[in-house]
Amino acid sequence: METENVFQNSVKVLLIGVSKYKEDAQINAIPNVKRNIALLKKVFTDNNVLNITEQNITVSLNETNTDIERTLIQVSRETNPNDTLIVYYAGHGIVSTQDFGLYLTAVNTTHDYLETDGISVKRFREIVENSRASRKIMILDACYSGAIHGLASSASYNEEDENAGTYIMTAVSKHESAIYPVENTNLPTLFTGAFLDVFENGVSNNREFLTIRDIFDEIYTSFRNQGLPLPQQSVFQNADKMIFAQNRVS
Repeated sequence: METENVFQNSVKVLLIGVSKYKEDAQINAIPNVKRNIALLKKVFTDNNVLNITEQNITVSLNETNTDIERTLIQVSRETNPNDTLIVYYAGHGIVSTQDFGLYLTAVNTTHDYLETDGISVKRFREIVENSRASRKIMILDACYSGAIHGLASSASYNEEDENAGTYIMTAVSKHESAIYPVENTNLPTLFTGAFLDVFENGVSNNREFLTIRDIFDEIYTSFRNQGLPLPQQSVFQNADKMIFAQNRVS
């Protein structure tokens, strides 16, 4: 049975993935990232899951830092005050030895010129938060991605929207590495795989719909019980209360 889009407004999605690195042999490829993007797009557009219109989903796979940033700006500019903007990134995160900031990698990123051909996580967050969307969600699956949480917020919100705000979920803290199954490239990365499992299996909380915090709590509890690196979240305004998905086990 086809479901309605669970978001109570228009939603725009940008899925960014970097699975290979052409300019620096020291940066290992992550073939699983390509799988992440394919599975996320399938779930987001599935009539029985989120039912987001395909034309509202933009995919950036293995592009340069310039192209990624331009796409990020473009998608952010296309939002309206009543929109929900979801931006997902999967790839390597590398901490600079020059300014000690975290940089998200692109297909052309190198260690030697990280600060010019990587994407500053600070810049990444600023672009998203400067969009006109009243609801902004950032999901980062990268090593040290938790560094984004400690940055100052530049977002503005629609005060008439009770669930307006910014929500950020990261695979790990600013001190830990993200995990992916090196031996099986057909599987998603560990964090994104757990994220997808919540859509497939639901949460036993007797609710018809799941908030973004429900999804985070399910992943966090599962990883804690397994002794795995724990995901992190930060919330501004009431963004964690927004409905994100139907609950398969309600």
